[in-house]
Amino acid sequence: MGENYRKKGGKLEMLVCDGITKSFDAFTAVEDVSFTVEDGSICGLVGYNGTGKTTLLKIAASIYRPDKGGFLFDGKLSTGEEKTRQEIFLLPDVFYYLPQATLRSMAAFYSGYYPTWSVDTYHKLLELFDLEEKTRIQRFSKGMQRQAYLAIALACQPHYLLLDETFDGLDPSKRNLVRRILMEYIAEKEACVLLASHNLPELENLCDHIVILNEKKVAFDCSMDDVGRDIRKYRLVFRHPVKEEQFHGLDYRRFSQDGGVISLMIRGDEETAEAALQALEPVLLESFPLSLEEVFLYEMEEKRYDLTGLF
Repeated sequence: MGENYRKKGGKLEMLVCDGITKSFDAFTAVEDVSFTVEDGSICGLVGYNGTGKTTLLKIAASIYRPDKGGFLFDGKLSTGEEKTRQEIFLLPDVFYYLPQATLRSMAAFYSGYYPTWSVDTYHKLLELFDLEEKTRIQRFSKGMQRQAYLAIALACQPHYLLLDETFDGLDPSKRNLVRRILMEYIAEKEACVLLASHNLPELENLCDHIVILNEKKVAFDCSMDDVGRDIRKYRLVFRHPVKEEQFHGLDYRRFSQDGGVISLMIRGDEETAEAALQALEPVLLESFPLSLEEVFLYEMEEKRYDLTGLF
């Protein structure tokens, strides 16, 4: 296991999910899931509730044991040893703490476990987030709790940062702040970040790589540099009647027509597609790149996945 996961030049991938299957009694949470996260990058793990995002994060953090497969850290299969766990921090969607716990007491606990704890980072982030460390955690709003735990997580300075719905409950200004802090942390530490979310648009300008889970398996796995490279959205205006059959020579999806205005998505070489569309003699032809969500919907429709409840 893991022997074939190497980058160009022979460098090992830093985080590899290798054929993981996990069941709880008769329920299969994830099945044969594989993907990689490179050093100094953020991988977005996307899917609706029940697709196994949180299960995978907990397996990576050694909270759950997989039935098959496993996570490799720097080419080595994780067996839950303490040294590896001290390089990982899981920031969960649901926080667990004692009723009397304060931010200060939580920091004292984690600083005793992580030898890389940075007091300077901790206090700088508390100042940025405007958090009082003597306040009980339970008195914080959901968004403030997320900021508090993120401050602790980054003060631990893990190499592998596992985030579950980290932006949920944050207002727009705090989302932008958290996004900037994460990007600075990754750039400085060359960290690997695996970020689980249900919000595709939010990940579009943050992640280097996207993995989408559907029906317990990987449905889409792509570098952001390659997302939608060969798919574009077109809008055409005609003065004369046009029928959908005239577009059948093109690899298109999402065809819609409102009088003389036609919209569709086309996969293939851009010059070839535009030449074919110009041959239909529109009075106006416009071309647009697709958003991440539009690319995903295109791919899922092509693979005939059930998208009910995904967004």
